[in-house]
Amino acid sequence: MFTKALWAYGGGQKWASLEEGLNSLLRPLSGKELALKRYASTAEVFWWCGHFQSTFDHSTVFSPALLGRLADFNFPLHLVSYFSDDA
Repeated sequence: MFTKALWAYGGGQKWASLEEGLNSLLRPLSGKELALKRYASTAEVFWWCGHFQSTFDHSTVFSPALLGRLADFNFPLHLVSYFSDDA
């Protein structure tokens, strides 16, 4: 049976790229991978990222370094893109 819990960070700022934003959120979690993995035995754990953009005419590219940092946590990433005139 899974525990329901949520930790969220709204950011409240705009980054030059989605990668820059994800890296800035991962930085304070560096070295805490094992502590966070403990939650996976009692709860469903995943990254959820809302990507707000004003056009859909470009792609998002992630570096191998960022993908490696995310993989170190071994949690799935849910990336959802939204259209916003304010993006």
